Amino acid sequence: MQSVEAQGCHVLFRVQGSTRFRNLDGQEQSLHNLGIRGQSWQSVGDVFKKAGWLPAHVTVTWDADYDHPWCLVSSTPIPDHAYAIRFDQEVSFRDLKSDGFDWQRSHVWLAEHAERLLLVLALSYWVVIALGQRLPVPRSGRTARWSAFHRGKAALHTFFRPTIAPLLPLPPPPFISCVVQ
Repeated sequence: MQSVEAQGCHVLFRVQGSTRFRNLDGQEQSLHNLGIRGQSWQSVGDVFKKAGWLPAHVTVTWDADYDHPWCLVSSTPIPDHAYAIRFDQEVSFRDLKSDGFDWQRSHVWLAEHAERLLLVLALSYWVVIALGQRLPVPRSGRTARWSAFHRGKAALHTFFRPTIAPLLPLPPPPFISCVVQ
């Protein structure tokens, strides 16, 4: 957390509910004890007791539909709903990696090579999503739940899939070996 802040960036981490929090009066407790179902709670204090107490802004948000609260630690105050927007970002990372372009299989580890690959992936991602958004959404079946990314990827895959079926000769008619009367 301190290293990221030293680079001039703000941080927002989701942490475990067991993370210790010390308020400005010196009282300590676990973050999950500060949450109330259906409400958000925010305060300034210290977190990470084992690291020697780091100053932070703390948000504990507990949606009524969830079993556990979100315990968030940030370097600056955040709106209590800010963490919910991470879903779109996480989905895009998943699309670039294991659920889409399989970036992790590229074996590209050098930063300058990764930057070039990321540029190509970002452009490809844009093309695939743009295509997927233009395709009709099926009303039923498994593909009805697909995202614009998956619809576009499937369409491109189908378009570019090599096939030799039109080049193959037609199969011979069935051979009749005997006739029984």
